[in-house]
Amino acid sequence: MAIKDNLVSYWNLDETGTNTRVDSHGSNDLGQYGTMSSTTDGTMGEVADFSGSSGLLLAYASQTGLTITGDITINCWFNADVVAGAFVSKWHHASKNQYRLTSSNNVSLEFATDDNCGGYTYGIHNQAVSTMSTGTWYMVTAVRTGTTSEIFRNGVSQGTATVQTSASCTADLSLGYEAGRNVLFFNGRMTRTGIWNSALSGAEVTELYNSGAGLTYSELDAPSSNIKSIAGLAKADLKSMSGLAIG
Repeated sequence: MAIKDNLVSYWNLDETGTNTRVDSHGSNDLGQYGTMSSTTDGTMGEVADFSGSSGLLLAYASQTGLTITGDITINCWFNADVVAGAFVSKWHHASKNQYRLTSSNNVSLEFATDDNCGGYTYGIHNQAVSTMSTGTWYMVTAVRTGTTSEIFRNGVSQGTATVQTSASCTADLSLGYEAGRNVLFFNGRMTRTGIWNSALSGAEVTELYNSGAGLTYSELDAPSSNIKSIAGLAKADLKSMSGLAIG
């Protein structure tokens, strides 16, 4: 399966001089909530800079394909000034809950889903990992297959848990905070964030990590593990490709 298969939306978050963050794959462009900016990072290039009181928002009425009730994958890169807050949220807490990927206290990654759109009966996969440092890029990935969820950090599984499926809820989508209550604001930088309506495999999560460099949307067409250099080809491979005898 190509890594773009079943991709719903992918935001590079590399725009400058605009309040709109473009969905490079679909039609789910994000607008700003509050004041935020962009900054140039030596590792990731241009990235979105969240102030701790701002975020990106797409109202439910404007969404296409984000009300995902089956298998799902959420992936994002972050570099935090404070390792806490919501990365990707389609959640209003007391109602309209669907899915949410967050972090807290420098050591916890949390993936929550809800099968009835409201109340406090949602299922949570809360995975403590070794302390995450500020000023460091991390890739966090949440995958749900049926009622089994798995959280990855930097392409490495942190464990699995049983959660709920997601009901079809009319929640807004937000990056960098939880819309509805206006809480869980993220303070730091984010980039290369995507949502799939399928469960990516561990190998595909590793491709997304790309040895710590991540993949921009255009690079999803040819992830590194699918590129075979001519220098690394065996003579038999070259013969089958060209029909030429190789001495």
